Amino acid sequence: MSESPTPIKEAKQLRVRVPDELHVRLRAYADSQDLSLAAAARRLVQVGIRQRHAEERLLAITLATLIACEQTLLLLETFLP
Repeated sequence: MSESPTPIKEAKQLRVRVPDELHVRLRAYADSQDLSLAAAARRLVQVGIRQRHAEERLLAITLATLIACEQTLLLLETFLP
């Protein structure tokens, strides 16, 4: 089985307990990707963290766009009768 593509620097050990159903799904994912169980868990954690950051950026962009639209409408109101 192959490990994660990036080398692990100063790795910390983390023990977690997961329900049987989640363990089965994690094992199936690991097998489908030809990864060890630990490598699959690391990959999925990294993906989850990246997705969370992307969602936070999208929220910030959406809020900035909304504010810009509202400011534009206010500006137009001052120019138009």
